[in-house]
Amino acid sequence: MSKTVDDSSSGSEGVETDPRLLSSAPQASLARSLVSGEDAEIFRALADAMPHLAWMAEPDGTIFWYNQRWYDYTGTSPGEMKQKGWQSALEARDLPRVVTNFKAAITAGTCWEDAFNLRRHDGVLRWHVSHTEPLCNEAGEIVCWYGTNTDITEEHTELTSLRESEALLRDLLENAPVMIWIMDADGGCSYLSRTWYEFTGQTPESGLGSGWMEVLHPEDRLSMRNRFAEAVKEEKAFRVEYRLRRKSDGTYRWMMDSAVPRYGPDGTFQGFIGSVTDIADRKESEDLLRENKDELVSRVEARTAELRSLTLELTRAERRERKRLARILHDEIQQLLAAIKMHADVALRQEGNPEILKKVLKLSDDAISACRNLAVGLSPPVMYEADLAGALKWLGSHLEEQHGLEVTVSAGLLPTELPEEIRLLVFEITRELLFNVVKHSGVDQAEVRVGFENQSLWVEVEDKGKGCNEEALTRPGRESFGLFSIRERLAEFNGTMESHSRPGEGCRVRAVLPATLPKSIRLSKDTVPVIPLKSLPTQKRRGILRLLLAEDQQIMRQGLAEMLSSQQDIEVVAQAADEEEAVDLALHHKPDVVVIDINMIGTSQLDSTRIIREGLPRVRVVGLSMHDNAQDLPPAETIGADAVLSKDAPVSRLLALVRGNTV
Repeated sequence: MSKTVDDSSSGSEGVETDPRLLSSAPQASLARSLVSGEDAEIFRALADAMPHLAWMAEPDGTIFWYNQRWYDYTGTSPGEMKQKGWQSALEARDLPRVVTNFKAAITAGTCWEDAFNLRRHDGVLRWHVSHTEPLCNEAGEIVCWYGTNTDITEEHTELTSLRESEALLRDLLENAPVMIWIMDADGGCSYLSRTWYEFTGQTPESGLGSGWMEVLHPEDRLSMRNRFAEAVKEEKAFRVEYRLRRKSDGTYRWMMDSAVPRYGPDGTFQGFIGSVTDIADRKESEDLLRENKDELVSRVEARTAELRSLTLELTRAERRERKRLARILHDEIQQLLAAIKMHADVALRQEGNPEILKKVLKLSDDAISACRNLAVGLSPPVMYEADLAGALKWLGSHLEEQHGLEVTVSAGLLPTELPEEIRLLVFEITRELLFNVVKHSGVDQAEVRVGFENQSLWVEVEDKGKGCNEEALTRPGRESFGLFSIRERLAEFNGTMESHSRPGEGCRVRAVLPATLPKSIRLSKDTVPVIPLKSLPTQKRRGILRLLLAEDQQIMRQGLAEMLSSQQDIEVVAQAADEEEAVDLALHHKPDVVVIDINMIGTSQLDSTRIIREGLPRVRVVGLSMHDNAQDLPPAETIGADAVLSKDAPVSRLLALVRGNTV
């Protein structure tokens, strides 16, 4: 911007001339009008008081006046400046540029501004910004130039430091081993580092704004768009993982993106700055570690399953051995002893020393009873022959008889059919828990509850005895081995066990296991079969009773035959060793009475008693069993018999049933 002045006055008589005028050119008259005359003192005071180095130049750029601050700063005099000129105060490296730019502005008649170093009187270079404007007359002609030099050393130092910091920051951003990005407060990306462009192949034109999302995996874009929008709304640091496409091979690699919010000096939210790190290798390592862990867990589970299977197999082996021993006792020893008893009974009725024979009978009874107890202890037949509720009630009665423990059994709605393995497991668990009550509770009463719900079978044993700490029930040890064994056996069937106990408050243990049953489960109220005392049809025939004897044990069969044949009114017309033979002989001989071992019924897939009754409607059927407890014997009508009797019962009872008398 130029200034306009009236340069018509040229009078200078009596006016003091400023000694700092360096030129006597015609234009000096204008300068004298500014620095001489009655206002000269005011002008000089203002020029010297201003905080700048001030100067004036002729239209061609030749400087003809400096203020006092110039001389004070440079340590020069008007004579030195006239001789050396202002260029002597500039640093050598700045001089060519400054002179060129200054002359160009003078030639063009435009304002000029530049920054450069000016040498101070002590030789120190300080940064100054120089500003010059032309002064024109009314005709628009430049009559002189006036300019200032302002010290900007501190500002220049700060600006230089800021620029260096920015350069360093940019260098760090561009060369960091991770990808850097900056997001504005509106969610648009305003900066992506060089590493981003190199990895993705994007350019600033395609990556800034929201374009960077185009190189994310298609399945991750929507979730990341929502996550970043949520972060902008919350103004909180966040960390996410997504897949980013690599330019070199087009594959997507997993990245971790971490960001923190940016705030301005006034605390306003300005966006985020974040870094993107390639974690694909780490993810692969984690996946491999997870696979190895899963494999290890699988192996441990497999090994655990093997151990459980082994435990189950051991239990099954023990069960088979018990059953084998029980069969030996039942089929051999008990049968032999029963035969001895029958022979002794016959001998007692006929001849011999009654006292000795009585002792033989007594010993035989004791031997049979001992064998029966052993057989029941090893493998109670009720486990295989009765339903679950009946088996548990038999168990309660047996424990009361053997150990004085009064057991109350409550059975809910149970499936009419259960797999044998599950039924046996529930029986064995209940027996083990009741034995614990006998050994540890200090009371003589216990409750057993069994039910079925949600396709699972459960059994619960509770006592009001001494109880113990929960830890004692779960801590491995000698006393808890029974519960440990139960847990292991339940686990084989995907079952569980819960226990609750406190000192002085008794103990309650509940076992639950899924029941593998058909989809159509018929539920019924289980009851324990009871053998009623009943009157048999009265024998109306006179003369000899014709009898068929069916017994698979030869010794027992011979003993029974001899005993029955010794009766004057009984004739054994035939003897059968198996079920098929019994049916054939019965239909052939048409006996009045059939005496049959109930264990033979159904062994050949025949319903022998039904077939015999259909062919011989008036025949009387008496079943024999080695069990002596009514609860252990099946109801007579369920096997097609008129009565069921224990083999070691008094001979008189068997004879009474054969003859049709009431028992």
